[in-house]
Amino acid sequence: MITKHIIDSIYKQYSHRPSDSNQLNIRYLFDESLDYLDINVDDTQVSIGGLDAHSPFHIIPIQRIHGIAKFDSAIAIVFHSSILFLNRNGKGVDIHIKQPPKTFWQKIKWWFSRQ
Repeated sequence: MITKHIIDSIYKQYSHRPSDSNQLNIRYLFDESLDYLDINVDDTQVSIGGLDAHSPFHIIPIQRIHGIAKFDSAIAIVFHSSILFLNRNGKGVDIHIKQPPKTFWQKIKWWFSRQ
């Protein structure tokens, strides 16, 4: 089960994009349990055919991906402020969207953490 603590650690681990796309672990997207999503990868983008064509996650530019992580129940595609969880048990996808800071001091801390 993926908890809030795990999600926070994913954002921390993948806070920056890797310098080379070979470090993204794209091989995790070819897991047999994800065949129902009809995932295609080329040099510039990841296409998830199992998602609606109007979904913002249907076609993902590789340059936007911060990392790809494998868990028992899902494969996570990590972006700057969201995570797309591809369920490995055939139940579709889940999305976590990072909430922006609320107070002035949180905004300052958030701004400096982006640098």
